[in-house]
Amino acid sequence: MLLNCGMILGLPEKKPHMHRRTCKIHTERSQQKYLSWIFRGLLAVGSCFAFVNRQQSFPAAQDWCEKSGGHLAFIPDKNTQNFFEKHLDPDKDVWLGMAPSTSTRNPVSASGALSWLDGSPLTYSKWLRSPQPGAACGHILRSSSFQWEATSDCYQEMNFICQYGTSPVQNK
Repeated sequence: MLLNCGMILGLPEKKPHMHRRTCKIHTERSQQKYLSWIFRGLLAVGSCFAFVNRQQSFPAAQDWCEKSGGHLAFIPDKNTQNFFEKHLDPDKDVWLGMAPSTSTRNPVSASGALSWLDGSPLTYSKWLRSPQPGAACGHILRSSSFQWEATSDCYQEMNFICQYGTSPVQNK
C-alpha cells in the first residue's frame, strides 16, 4: 500500500508552502482496520505515523511495525512529543521504540540505559520518573499528561505507534 500523506489530510493539490510526501506501508488488508494514519508535517522528522489501535506486547508491536516497513515510533524532540499529545488518547498506554542500548533487538533479556531502537540516545525525554535498573522498554503512560514510563514487563499489551520514512510525491 502506498500512502500519500498529503491526501490523507485533505491538503490542496497545489500549495507552494506545503510538501506532499508518501509513505510506503506494507500491510495485509486484514490489518488495515487497526490503523489510524497521521502525517508528521515537519520536514526535519519527515515521517508518517500509524496509530495502531491493537493491543500487543512490545516484541509483537515492533514485529508488526517492521513487517509493514517501519519501526516503533521515536520521540526525538518536544515538537514530536507535542504532535503525539494532540493525536493520542490520554486514557491509553502506548509503546514507544525504546529498549536498552546494549541489545535493541531483544529488550527483554538486555540491560543498560534506554535508547531508541536504532541505537541513538534519548536526547529528549518526558519521564514520569527516571527509569529504574532492569527497565527493558518504554511507553507513554495513560492518565499522566503523556509522560513516559520505563518498565521491565515488555509483555504487557498496549496500543502502539509505527513510524515510517517518507519520500517526495512524484508528479505525473
